[in-house]
Amino acid sequence: GCFRYIPAGQTEAMLNTINEQLNHLLNDSGKIYLSHTVLNGKYTLRMVTGQTNVTFEHVEKAWKLIKETARRIKE
Repeated sequence: GCFRYIPAGQTEAMLNTINEQLNHLLNDSGKIYLSHTVLNGKYTLRMVTGQTNVTFEHVEKAWKLIKETARRIKE
């Protein structure tokens, strides 16, 4: 699925920077790997969850890591 982190009060350019930073922080952690795309000029994160060996527990753990990492980004 595709998603974006959208903290309040940010311009579209700032949101693109924040989401790119989030993508790099998550991938550099070595715990998960996300890809990205640009949809209508918006930097968008992509997480594959439809693989055979992906369980609901994997998705829950990844989502927790994503939220924790996003909260640490200095806007």
